[in-house]
Amino acid sequence: FIIVGMGATPGAEGDKAADALRDRVAPLIRGGYRLKGCAFDYPGASVGVVSADPGATTPDDALRAADAAMYVQKKIRRAVRA
Repeated sequence: FIIVGMGATPGAEGDKAADALRDRVAPLIRGGYRLKGCAFDYPGASVGVVSADPGATTPDDALRAADAAMYVQKKIRRAVRA
């Protein structure tokens, strides 16, 4: 899934906005789920969020940066669980 938001510019303020967006989205997909006789607890997806200047960043570059940020989050989550 991709979420695009307007207003955050790269730099400290953009990073702050990206962190806030990730903090709002991540808990929404975490929880217990039941599917036809199967129940499981899902810790949620790793969410990679970046701020990008649309005048200086291509969509592909922004997507690659978000993908890299997602893998950083995965690594952090694994370290916390270990």
